[in-house]
Amino acid sequence: ACNAHVGQTRRDGSPYILHPLRVMMAVSADLRIPAVLHDAVEDGGVSMGTIRACGASEHDMHVIDLLTRKIGTHKDYWDYLRGVVTDPSAVEIKLADMDDNYPDATPEQRAKYDRARDIIHKINGGE
Repeated sequence: ACNAHVGQTRRDGSPYILHPLRVMMAVSADLRIPAVLHDAVEDGGVSMGTIRACGASEHDMHVIDLLTRKIGTHKDYWDYLRGVVTDPSAVEIKLADMDDNYPDATPEQRAKYDRARDIIHKINGGE
């Protein structure tokens, strides 16, 4: 994750790696690897093959794949979210990701996150 995000910064100028680290610390211990790597492919340019070569489990690979928005595969954010909600591990990480992004989000992004949370909770039986 550190190599994937080296030199990247957040909107506020902070090192990007702090975001995946915060997400990692907000999830169950068994989800820390996919959580810290949740943006490595999409935003860090790391290949799934590189992640596999570093020893990620099949489950971790599956979760990272679900959390990676793919150009040409996902029509839009909502199409992407339909894949995320198929796996409880991906849902836990996505909720932690949105929670971490929320404070610095634009009003439009906050509205998107609020709608996404509503969709996730409805699919998961109102939890």
